[in-house]
Formats: sequence, C-alpha cells, structure tokens
Amino acid sequence: MISSYTDLDIPRVNSVNEMTLRALRYAPILLLCLASCEKDGGVPSYLVLTNPEVRSADGSVVIPSSVTDLWVFANDEPVGVWQLGRRIPVLADGSANLKIVAGVRSNGITDARIQYPFLATFSTEIVLEPGKEINLQPVFRYYTDAPLLEGFESPGIVVQFRPRRYGVRACEHRCTDRQLFRSHFS
Repeated sequence: MISSYTDLDIPRVNSVNEMTLRALRYAPILLLCLASCEKDGGVPSYLVLTNPEVRSADGSVVIPSSVTDLWVFANDEPVGVWQLGRRIPVLADGSANLKIVAGVRSNGITDARIQYPFLATFSTEIVLEPGKEINLQPVFRYYTDAPLLEGFESPGIVVQFRPRRYGVRACEHRCTDRQLFRSHFS
C-alpha cells in the first residue's frame, strides 16, 4: 500500500504560535483603548416595582389588568422599559419626580410592547439614596374621558378624537348609507 503525504496531512506545528503572535500584536492597541475609558456614572439607587394596581377612574374599584411592562422616567429622563419585579438602577440622587407609564403587549406579541393609552401615568416624588433599594407599587387609573370615541349609534364608522387634552388633531370620518350599501366601509 502506497501512501502519499501532502501538506494537508502533516499537522502544522507553528499554526498555534502564529495565532498567538497575531493576537499579541493587537494587544497594546486594545489595552490603550480600554485604558481610555472612564466610569463617571456613580452609584445608582434601585427601584423594585411590584405588581401594579389598576383602578377605575374614580379610584373605587380595583380592576384586573394585563400590565406586563413599565416605562420608567426619573426627572423626565427615560430610565427604560422594564418588566415587573426587576431591580431598576436609577442614576439620580436626592428628590426625584418618578413617572411610570403602564405597558402591554401589542396583540399579545412579546416583542411588540406599547404604552397602554387608556391608563393615566403614575407620578410620585421619591427620595433616592445611592446604593439603597426602594420598593414601590404603582397605582394606575383609567382616564375619566377616553381620547377616542365611537358611539355605535350611526351606521358605519364614526371616530372622534378629543384634541384639547391629548394633543391630537381632531379627526372624524363619516360614511353614508349609500357607501355602506356598496360595502365601502363595512
């Protein structure tokens, strides 16, 4: 049996050494880049937001909800979007105005998280101390008047926005009985 050896059959002894030398060539550059970074964030305070409570507009009835996320703002600066029960670092010190917006999953999709537009923003003043943890249970209330109105009394679609309170331009669409008969808006 005759066997022929090629370059592929013989292991290269220097291949590991060559890779090590290449890595060592770039090590000083990497060390210079890492040495130039400075941490200036300070020590954060921590918030732990437990299960939120959702109440009716007058605050008398506790309503079951599917709030899954909380959009957190400290002194009108965004802190992030967090799931319930997480430990949230906040880089503020002293008295802070905390605003929390209820979030839900759009159409039940986990990756599509939106602010729930029918609940009012929870707002409170808290005192933050670096390294300390604050437990808080936000209480959300439904708006007394909805920003979107549909009366269901007329045929077709009638959508009205209330422009003054919510900063939305007035929008109204009406269709006639003739358009409904021709199945344009049904």
